[in-house]
Amino acid sequence: MVVETAADRAAFFAAADFGQAATFRPKFGNPVAVTIVLDTAVAVAPLPGALGVTGPKRIALLRKDEVAAPAKGDRITVGADTYDIRSGPELDISGEIWRLDLSILP
Repeated sequence: MVVETAADRAAFFAAADFGQAATFRPKFGNPVAVTIVLDTAVAVAPLPGALGVTGPKRIALLRKDEVAAPAKGDRITVGADTYDIRSGPELDISGEIWRLDLSILP
């Protein structure tokens, strides 16, 4: 059961809280000004057997009402940094916020 409201999401994405101005650059189409929340998650790279290697990875949260269908290979620019969307975006349980796995471009 989703307990957040549109007002809750707007407050979370506000610049006073966690939101950052960014530009979404689809592979096909025009760039769009958006607000994202950049975060760091834990990446797990499995190794043979029961071992694995963990390390940080960048993720972004993006409102579905700003970009309806982000895709692998689209890009996001925040300030001087440009990120590539590494894998298929996933919607959160509310169906309103995309979770994007990112890799920074040189």
